[in-house]
Amino acid sequence: MNQRATGGFAFLLVLAIAIPQPAKSGEVVISGTGMALAAIKIVGDAYQSHAPKTVINVLPSMGSGGGLKALTEGVLDLALSARRLRPKEVSAGLQEEFCFRTALIFATHPRLVANFAIQDIPGLYSHISPRWPDGSILRVILRASSGSEMPYLSKQIAGLEDAFAIARSRPDVIVGMTDQLNADLAEKVAGAFAITSLLQTVSEKRALAPVSINGVLPSPATLKDGRYPFSMKVCVVGKQNRKSEDVDALLAFLRTGGVQSVLDAVGALADN
Repeated sequence: MNQRATGGFAFLLVLAIAIPQPAKSGEVVISGTGMALAAIKIVGDAYQSHAPKTVINVLPSMGSGGGLKALTEGVLDLALSARRLRPKEVSAGLQEEFCFRTALIFATHPRLVANFAIQDIPGLYSHISPRWPDGSILRVILRASSGSEMPYLSKQIAGLEDAFAIARSRPDVIVGMTDQLNADLAEKVAGAFAITSLLQTVSEKRALAPVSINGVLPSPATLKDGRYPFSMKVCVVGKQNRKSEDVDALLAFLRTGGVQSVLDAVGALADN
């Protein structure tokens, strides 16, 4: 989700065009990990039906780290993070306000919908010419090594860390450096096999379909009952000593049971 180089650049870019002061009354400014921006816009729209005078202003992606830094600097009211807070960020007064989970998925073109057993996945990355069940060429798309997706999956699937290393050593293998670029590549590259999130795929209305794992498709329901094995946690992060009734009201809305229907619609599950 979050890459140091791209996240830092994005933070500086947005910082250059943003006004580093608290949001206007009636406005909540949010940014952070790219995988959750479209989803938070949908949540914001639902909130505005209850609070029409409040504007939810979602800035371009800064990455998790960039968003947390911007929150610390007062550019943002809330940040979206796909990683846990670091001690220095907690010391700076940041805290997780509301968290949700979404499935981490292997995605491809809808016409190539397939099922793979967990033990077969490493071979898709280590083989020089992997194939889809219909015999067509399968092209893996890697994520940046500084991101959280590949280390997480390496811990979940035996042999995958070595398979990732083999794939990364090949000059023809594509790397999706950001969440949006990764999804763009997955849509455009013939036979793509990409790592992304159900949250981003659904909320951005991507022309992608998830691959089933051991016969189970990812969804909030299969994530909740444990049948689908891979998930990522995203948190809405705020400041401990904030003085914003608008932010407090939005967070109160997120913590209500009714928000789960909105999360269901974007492929997520409350995790508080």
